[in-house]
Amino acid sequence: NRVGLYEVAADPVAVVANKLQELPDIFLEDLKKSLTEMLGSVEKRDEFLRLQRILQRRNDLSAENLYVAHRTQLELLVAMKTGIQAFLLCENRMSTAALVEVFLQKRCRNFACQNQLPTDDCDCQFCSQKEGFCSGCMCIACSKFDFMANTCRWVGCDFCLHWCHTDCGIRLSYIKPGTAQGGKQSEMQFVCVACGHASDLFGFVREVFTTYAKDWSAETLRQELDCIQRIFRRSQDSRGKQLCWIAEKMLGKVEGCGDTSELCEAIVRFFQGKNLHQQQQQQQQHGGGEVPAGAVAVRSGSYANAAEEMVAKSKSGSGNGNLQILDRELEAKRNEIAEMQYSRARKRSEIEEMESAIHIKQAEAKMFQLRADEARLEAERLRKIVLAKSEKMEEEYVAKGYKLHVNNAVEKRKRCFVEYQMLEKG
Repeated sequence: NRVGLYEVAADPVAVVANKLQELPDIFLEDLKKSLTEMLGSVEKRDEFLRLQRILQRRNDLSAENLYVAHRTQLELLVAMKTGIQAFLLCENRMSTAALVEVFLQKRCRNFACQNQLPTDDCDCQFCSQKEGFCSGCMCIACSKFDFMANTCRWVGCDFCLHWCHTDCGIRLSYIKPGTAQGGKQSEMQFVCVACGHASDLFGFVREVFTTYAKDWSAETLRQELDCIQRIFRRSQDSRGKQLCWIAEKMLGKVEGCGDTSELCEAIVRFFQGKNLHQQQQQQQQHGGGEVPAGAVAVRSGSYANAAEEMVAKSKSGSGNGNLQILDRELEAKRNEIAEMQYSRARKRSEIEEMESAIHIKQAEAKMFQLRADEARLEAERLRKIVLAKSEKMEEEYVAKGYKLHVNNAVEKRKRCFVEYQMLEKG
């Protein structure tokens, strides 16, 4: 009746459920702890991936079967499927129905979100084709989530509200220079993969800084300035280049700076001055009339508002509030680091295998070269033997020819002598 993680992943749901029903709670907790340790260990990464492959090959894990599973069994299955340790923690208990939906990728696996999928019944091509993707909290590029809000490290589409890590957007060129709609001037934009809409990043960064910079620590300000610098590094317009230059200049001042309020005020003044200049240009374009108030603020503010809603959900859905959010964020980072370390170890193993194959091929080449040299020497030896035999045969031929010639001469002499004697007698 022994039940281990392999049995949970491979055996029929009803069979495992009956076995777990008879086991003590302490054994069930140990089973969850063993999977928790496996998820947090780089050395056991291969073992965990084997469990995931077993789950992927099964076709009996339907909603009907999962509903009859033991509670611990269901938590283990969901943790194996998602690779998230939080499903094994006692304080993060979800309803059976919610766990089943997470396993079947009909509910967001993010504890701070837990949206039904697709989010808000989104029918875009991206959400409909990518199972388990939540447009409310996940990056449209890497499908990962974290708990950062009120930050420039996430950018979003101000049309469909799909989100993307700034780093992913830069790496995949979703963030790039483009022409503003209805204008000729270039600006840095985020081009949404889901709907193709291009969102202005200058207005977004301005909204984030003017609204939230006053509450940031020195480290947070440093990270945000570094993010701005990377966003606008390829900028081709004057205000983008100026913003990149200011961010680079302030980065040098943030180091070792205790009070960052002056730096925040300086960059806010820069944004306010640019905003006033932009409004004046828009008024001139509208023939001196008033520009619709709040058009830019509503669009760029949607990023921060959506982030606040996500954090609010995480606080209301968790008994321990911020501490638990930070714990889960730390856990997500650990998992990400573990994945990177595992990938690095796998690539190192592949390199070692390639080097081993190269050494084998080099040894084979040396062996073949040695054999070729031996064959060449053998051919040279045989050539010399053939040459020697040929010379010997030539000598023998000459000697036999000479001997035959002498014998013929002797025979001819004898005949002549006999004829001479016959003539004398006659």
